[in-house]
Amino acid sequence: TTKLIQDYARDGFISSVKLFSATEAAVHRGELERAEALLGPLHYQSKIHTILRSPYELATHPQLIDIVEKILGPDILLYNAVYIIKEPNTPNFVSWHQDLTYWGFSDDDDQVSAWIALSQATGESGCMQMIPGSHKRGMNKQVLTDDPNNVLYLGQTIVDVCDDDSILCPLNPGEASLHHGWTV
Repeated sequence: TTKLIQDYARDGFISSVKLFSATEAAVHRGELERAEALLGPLHYQSKIHTILRSPYELATHPQLIDIVEKILGPDILLYNAVYIIKEPNTPNFVSWHQDLTYWGFSDDDDQVSAWIALSQATGESGCMQMIPGSHKRGMNKQVLTDDPNNVLYLGQTIVDVCDDDSILCPLNPGEASLHHGWTV
């Protein structure tokens, strides 16, 4: 755990953190699919943890809370839980961005974002890519785009990012990556 926290401080992210089994991930994915069958698409529905039990259980999973507490300390508030869904064999993508540019927090060092995989996320399927150390540079200029294939709600994009500087963050079901809101 100490190495993970050191890596987070240095790079602005950690990845492939095992939270729970692939079987437990499949149960949560099944809950998501059942909810979508009843309610319609849940992509980017903010505060979904306030109406569905599964995303709340994911966001407050004891393994995740233990790691977040080591990063932030014991005073933790769950701000949001959102499903970000990229269906297979679609042109959908997430552009280079920083989460904190649209969260509106006043103290930008006291937060952490977690992405929990409910299915395998590989380089081929579109796993996250992050730029190590980019969180230390603060906010980058971002433009809003209207590309219908960009799954980000506002299409916010940082231009002129060198992909060669990025690190792929593949995840197996039940694993998570955690990142600082300034990490590109």
